[in-house]
Amino acid sequence: MPTSIKREAFDYDKVPTSPKPLNHEDTPHHAHRVDIQYPPHCLTAVELLNQKAGLKTHVAGVVINRQRPKTSTGVTFLTLEDETGSINIIVWKKTAMAQMDALVKSRLLMVYGEIDKDDEGRVAHVIAHRLIDMTPHLEGLESPSRDFH
Repeated sequence: MPTSIKREAFDYDKVPTSPKPLNHEDTPHHAHRVDIQYPPHCLTAVELLNQKAGLKTHVAGVVINRQRPKTSTGVTFLTLEDETGSINIIVWKKTAMAQMDALVKSRLLMVYGEIDKDDEGRVAHVIAHRLIDMTPHLEGLESPSRDFH
């Protein structure tokens, strides 16, 4: 019989979205269950909310979805998920064109960019400057993103 980590990784392979709600202590989501090791200089989704707009930082997570709506004039929106929640990434067209492989092929992605927040400071995004494919760190987990065009 498989271990619980392997069983949950298998479950996640079959369901392309988080099978359990985020941020519930008793039901951690897939990024935590498979014990992904993020670089220590990366902020988590929770830490990101406590930072000031304009700060340049690194974040990393499993790519949950990619969206490039027709009305976005070439802007791509990514959602990454780490052990604490979701991270919204904005990739301007120029950055996307220069780093297309990392943008479209990564399942685990590290992003260097600038924090942007709404007026109330409750919603944070990272405007991407550099995309780093970290997929080899997934060690066999199949984690397809849900891509919308």
